Amino acid sequence: MKTRFLRNKMLAGGFGLLLALSLLVTLALPAMADVPTFNLFRGNVSLCGTPMPAGTLVEAFLNDDVSPKATTTVDNLGKYGYDPGFQVEGLMGDTVKLVVAGQVLHEQPLGITGESFLVEVDLLVKPKLTTATTAGGTVTTPGVGTYGPYNCGEAVNIVATADGGYNFVNWTGNFPAGAIPDVTVENTHITMNGNYSITANFVPEAVTYSLTTSTTAGGTVTTPGIGPFGPYTPGQVVPIVATHAGGYLFNGWTGNTGTIANPALASTTITMNGNYSITANFVPEAVTYTLTTSTTAGGTVTTPGIGPFGPYTPGQVVPIVATHAGGYLFNGWT
Repeated sequence: MKTRFLRNKMLAGGFGLLLALSLLVTLALPAMADVPTFNLFRGNVSLCGTPMPAGTLVEAFLNDDVSPKATTTVDNLGKYGYDPGFQVEGLMGDTVKLVVAGQVLHEQPLGITGESFLVEVDLLVKPKLTTATTAGGTVTTPGVGTYGPYNCGEAVNIVATADGGYNFVNWTGNFPAGAIPDVTVENTHITMNGNYSITANFVPEAVTYSLTTSTTAGGTVTTPGIGPFGPYTPGQVVPIVATHAGGYLFNGWTGNTGTIANPALASTTITMNGNYSITANFVPEAVTYTLTTSTTAGGTVTTPGIGPFGPYTPGQVVPIVATHAGGYLFNGWT
């Protein structure tokens, strides 16, 4: 804050006379606390070297009053108190406070200062930080809301924390490039050279599922293989193929079979709507035998007939009947 006390060379006519009379009264009655007096204030209003926008409110409060005694606004050059003048009236001994954006930026006793009632003081506003979040998390440092004021150039720690089922994405807002070193890092800082608003952004975690496959003896799962596989997205259709070993047959899928297209088929598909475990089942092939019959001249095999027959299971008793022709006799089986 820069303060300079100026001789008032611009006061003329009646106003100059009024000032002179007030000065005389002030000098003549220095011990009287109820002597009316005033100051004129003017200067620049800036935030970290940047002029505050036109229309920014400048307020003057006396002592501990909650309502301003006088107000003015910043012009389009970032100045106040030039046109119109900014006069604050009160009593000798009152304390005047100049306030911008809720910050007390200058404080002094009211009345003549040096040799003039005119005080030129630059008001240096400090920056504030406003934080917000999308659904799925919060800003744990400094919190959600408006914080500060901070010194210009101060590095302020910012930490975003995701809720369960969400991931942090990045910081967005009205800060200049480079103010946050890496906007994709949830624990970082922002360098304050202005009033900044930032938002911590979160997205739901991607939902994925796994498929675990296994087999009984007698074969394998050739697609996708044996073990856990994935990740698969919800609704993804995954081919599954079981292959039997020699002497075995595929005997169906068991486990989480609700979304298998056909659990009885060795080659089919499963739709992934959750984490699933399935087993390819195999059984030994059934052992069967054939019986081939023939005859010599002079007769036939009437049961079961001439030729190959079956299949027959191990140990099965099969009737066989040979019938001779006229002039011939049966002479045994060979």
